[in-house]
Amino acid sequence: MHLICNIKECEYDFYPENVEMLLSFKSLSPENLLFLLFSFFGWYGVMAFVFLSGYGLVMKYEKKGAPLHPWSYLKHNYVKLLLLMSVPWFLYSYGHLFTPVSAYQLTFTINLFSPDDIMPGVYWYFGLALQLYVLYVFFYYKRSDKWLYGVSLAMLVLGFAFMPLSPNPIHYHLRYNSPLWLPVFLMGVWFARGGKDSSVMDFVASHRTLSMLAFFILWVCSSVMKLLWVLSPIFFVLLMITIFHERRLDDAPHNSTGKISSAFRNCLVFLGTISPGIFVWHPYFRRLAIQAYYAGDMNVWLILLLYLLVTLLVSSLYTPLYRRVLPKVLLWLK
Repeated sequence: MHLICNIKECEYDFYPENVEMLLSFKSLSPENLLFLLFSFFGWYGVMAFVFLSGYGLVMKYEKKGAPLHPWSYLKHNYVKLLLLMSVPWFLYSYGHLFTPVSAYQLTFTINLFSPDDIMPGVYWYFGLALQLYVLYVFFYYKRSDKWLYGVSLAMLVLGFAFMPLSPNPIHYHLRYNSPLWLPVFLMGVWFARGGKDSSVMDFVASHRTLSMLAFFILWVCSSVMKLLWVLSPIFFVLLMITIFHERRLDDAPHNSTGKISSAFRNCLVFLGTISPGIFVWHPYFRRLAIQAYYAGDMNVWLILLLYLLVTLLVSSLYTPLYRRVLPKVLLWLK
């Protein structure tokens, strides 16, 4: 939907013309509205990945006590990312494999040097993920909340400094790398270290409906306002926490207003389980779907349905296979 919709997002920088097109959009049919929502707001899903990356690292290495030896840890995560990406990237990039750009991409340094050459474009997240893995080593040893607050504040100030110049090539480049994503990542670290039990989260849990409404309004407004755009990822993550986070059953009533049906929960868990496969395979099948769309022989909704089903099917097969192969590769390297 994003690639065939005329209204684009403001992911790497704030583009006033994109917001003007959004706000001047007149034809709000169900089909157009769905395309518009996914195209302009869909990129906020990246925030969930970044937030959960920080949360998951703390749960694994601090709460569950997994050993973190920097060199082994970095090697493990590099190999994990490379193996996950390898098959779909090879198929997608066949014919452009033996180039300097490929070398940058296989080392996940392409974000630093030439982000516009990343193939497929969404694989820029691999470079960001590796940078965040590296940076977590620092925060693993520096566990004071002062570091979390100080670094987050510094990155937000950096983002605000570029707002008067937006759109700006330096800001665009920074968005392809870790600095301006750190506030959301460190928010995940904070949440896992005890933020979920803080007085702030107690207040949110006690006023869930009001909090959802407030964060939704703040998120939507900040996504279209240049002055507040830097804060929109924070508001989105707070909205997601308010919707989905639940207290432990021994800490909250069983009929909590935030209780999610077990069927919906199971669906989310399943999608979360195969999300690595969805991420690496969807651009490959998306390219085929776009070709089918511009060929003009198929209805767009049929194309979308087939694209979704094929991506989920392949991901549900690829992800468990990847998880079986990964330990063997790591053992061989060791």
